[in-house]
Amino acid sequence: MPDLAGLPDLLEAHVRAHLTPPRARHQPLADVHAEALALLSGLFTQARVSLPAGYMTQPRFRAAYLLYFVPTGTATVLHVLQRSGVLPRIAGRPLRVLDLGSGPLTATLALALATDAPLDVTAVDAARQSMEDGQAILQQLRPDTKVRLIDGNLRDGKTLHKLTGQFDVILAAHVLNEWPSQTNRPAEQWLERLLAERLAPGGAVVLVEPATRHASHKLIDVREHLIAASALTIVSPCMGAMPCPMAENTRDWCHAEQPWQRPRLVTMLDDAIGHRRATLKFSHLVLVDQPAPPPDRQFFRVIGGPMTAGETFRRYLCGVDGRRVAVAERHDAGRTWPELTTAWRGDALRVPGSAAEMRRGKGTEPGWVPQKSQDIRGPRPQAPMKAREPVARPKPRR
Repeated sequence: MPDLAGLPDLLEAHVRAHLTPPRARHQPLADVHAEALALLSGLFTQARVSLPAGYMTQPRFRAAYLLYFVPTGTATVLHVLQRSGVLPRIAGRPLRVLDLGSGPLTATLALALATDAPLDVTAVDAARQSMEDGQAILQQLRPDTKVRLIDGNLRDGKTLHKLTGQFDVILAAHVLNEWPSQTNRPAEQWLERLLAERLAPGGAVVLVEPATRHASHKLIDVREHLIAASALTIVSPCMGAMPCPMAENTRDWCHAEQPWQRPRLVTMLDDAIGHRRATLKFSHLVLVDQPAPPPDRQFFRVIGGPMTAGETFRRYLCGVDGRRVAVAERHDAGRTWPELTTAWRGDALRVPGSAAEMRRGKGTEPGWVPQKSQDIRGPRPQAPMKAREPVARPKPRR
């Protein structure tokens, strides 16, 4: 489970000192900023064109974003980094990081929590003031970090021409989701060129998007394009299936739901605006400039929630050979497959077993019959870079 350490306290202190009206600085921050958060949250769930121009230059929106969306976004990216274990080991110099569409450096804050390596960060975003908020917080969290801010639109070639050199880690959180669908520069082609020019040998790319159908299929489009156009290896969430089993099936989409411990103020703001962000929901894609490890046909990503129908338990998995459905007698599932019944969507599990065709309606679908075992968890063959172990084991859902 991602640990935000002292970040929530730093965010609260910054908002209270710099983005809260002086007359309200002694009031609870949840009371002061709940109204702006409710408005901002509503705008985010509508069409993006409804967002007012320059909204992240307004102190009330910057405050609400820092108090609520930064802890959530940082925890999400931190989870992805910890589970994928892709951070390169660089000797003798800082880790060079490019944070695209950085906002208040949300993804970089996650990276700063994920590693104790020195960081040299270049952040790119159209909202300079938002980046400056993140820079101030990052330099309190990690005073040794060097930060360069580039303000400008990512789709403007002049902005990216300001970049110099190559980067060991390239981060992009909630960038593809906002990419216009009608453009002469599709996101996958833009990203392909950027990575070809700016990703250092042995580097890693971390893309994180909302857990929506639209955002997930944007990532799938990028995945399919980069597989064909580059030598990058997919680390997560994919287990090696080619092509993506959901590429042509727009009804389903690949996303994760993972547990986290909400910071106190996030809980208070949830209560104030009638939300409950009790879990982290997201789509992601992690790639590395490294050779692919040998495939393991008994390792799967959990891509669906537990399903029961009558006396049958079902759960969808995705592995080297694509999507598979595991089926068991409902009364026997917990004893036979303890990890499958308690896993969270997005967990990676070793499931020893064998392929089989499973009946579905009047037809069949590819299935997987796990071996009966009290513990089917096992290590995944590692990519060439050393992986971090998960901090905590997922807890059963209620």
